[in-house]
Amino acid sequence: PQTDWQESGSVVTNLPVGAYTVSFKSLSGWQKPSDELVNVVQDAVASVTGTYSAISTTNDLLLYYSFDANGGTNVLDLSGSGYNGTVRGATWSAMGLSGGCYSFDGGDRIEVGNVLDIGGSQTTLTACAWVKVSNTQINEEMMIFGKLNDYAPYTGWGLRVTQPSTGSRLIGELEASWPQHGISFGTSNLRDGAWHFVSVVYEVGSESLHSKSYVDGVLEGETYRPGPHETTISPVNLWIGQRAPTGGGGIIGSIDEIRVYGTALSAETISALYEQGGQVQNKGSLVCTILPVEAAGAQWKLLSGPQTDWQESGSVVTNLPVGAYTVSFKSLSGWQKPSDELVNVVQDAVASVTG
Repeated sequence: PQTDWQESGSVVTNLPVGAYTVSFKSLSGWQKPSDELVNVVQDAVASVTGTYSAISTTNDLLLYYSFDANGGTNVLDLSGSGYNGTVRGATWSAMGLSGGCYSFDGGDRIEVGNVLDIGGSQTTLTACAWVKVSNTQINEEMMIFGKLNDYAPYTGWGLRVTQPSTGSRLIGELEASWPQHGISFGTSNLRDGAWHFVSVVYEVGSESLHSKSYVDGVLEGETYRPGPHETTISPVNLWIGQRAPTGGGGIIGSIDEIRVYGTALSAETISALYEQGGQVQNKGSLVCTILPVEAAGAQWKLLSGPQTDWQESGSVVTNLPVGAYTVSFKSLSGWQKPSDELVNVVQDAVASVTG
């Protein structure tokens, strides 16, 4: 009976008893909470809490896809930035380097959106992924991922693989208006059917373009172009597996553990990421509030993860690896317990659930 937007703290009255879904409005600069399922019971006030998380735009982890869960057509960004992806034909597999991964046949991709440009206020990025490229001799360059325009003036950034005739090497591409570019090349053959950790550091100055390409934690190529240049900001969306907007250069192989950082990672940090083999533990926290306060003895717990003990209302569970968790509530004599709640824990934020 009432579907208008409400202010925080507003009470909607005269609702027929039953289950309702509470949704939250998108807000620039903030990641909105997930939808919450709540049960309205007779002569009582049901309560829901939604916590917005500030989106970082200048530092640290800006995008993280673990690919560990098969989300159908959706890929969840676990960085907290809210840059979720849409699957366009790519196939999820449980046989990733670390958990799941997505496989590509050259004709499919994952679309992220018009996000993560380099240039302007964002002058540094580090892009990383684990890739397993098929040992195919198709003589064209293959796109791993990036925001790289396939039309003139070819602006943007991207990680690609060269043609077999030139060694199937990593390309760390940074383009202003062609031929103003800072392109660095790896030396290793990536078309060998094995998993490799590829990373490219991009830096854009007012009069410089700089890229460094790493394979398996080792710096293999670096290019520094001094002098003025046109913008590197690209009008196309960030795509995984193909180059936007034409769909050219589709990769044949698998991709896992994509990360984009808003800073120039050091050689030591990139080496450490490689040594951890996709097991980087980005963590967040979770708090659960149980209402009403008269429900003495009510408790909650996580059904999986590193901490599954019963918790008191208001307790905060910290150091949880980012991902999806199910919160369950303890049966209590004389009270109907809430339904289980699914909540996403994101990096460096406190997810909130109310039962």
